[in-house]
Amino acid sequence: MTVVLLCPLGVLMGMPFPLGVSAVHCKEPRVVPWAWGVNATLSVLGSVLAAMLSIRFGFTAALVVGQLAYLTALGMAVIRPLD
Repeated sequence: MTVVLLCPLGVLMGMPFPLGVSAVHCKEPRVVPWAWGVNATLSVLGSVLAAMLSIRFGFTAALVVGQLAYLTALGMAVIRPLD
């Protein structure tokens, strides 16, 4: 049951970066290393921030902040697509 519930979320959250790297590579290949570096940095900071938010404000607050981050990224991709 856990796999059935989490797989769609994993795919939805895991696809934007590879798709974005592919789009950036087509338009501006020299920026791809920067994309990897920014992704790595924000992944580390995001996990630390999630732990801190969970401890201080609870898991619900951490989930809401995470959802807002993903919605912000989606909004930015819709407003200003690479193609």
